[in-house]
Amino acid sequence: MKRSRRVEISFEVDRPIVPAGNHEDWCETCQTHARMLTVDEAALLLEIKSRAVFHLVEEGTVHSSETSQGLLRICLNSLVWISTQTQIEVVRKEA
Repeated sequence: MKRSRRVEISFEVDRPIVPAGNHEDWCETCQTHARMLTVDEAALLLEIKSRAVFHLVEEGTVHSSETSQGLLRICLNSLVWISTQTQIEVVRKEA
């Protein structure tokens, strides 16, 4: 009788997430110039789905603005703040 084996290999890589572009703009909520990220970059940073980022924007939990091309940008300052709060755990579980 032929035996089969299952081998599972996993590894974790720690590396800094560096946003692709340098999109600094004025954040109305912070009242300062801030690094503005795309929705995908924000999702990566918070380890949530892009859909959850839109939910945070709709709630007003994170600061956001639209570019002249209609692209949504998320304020990095607000992401840093939210990443230290317990409410992000709820969003991660829902996503």
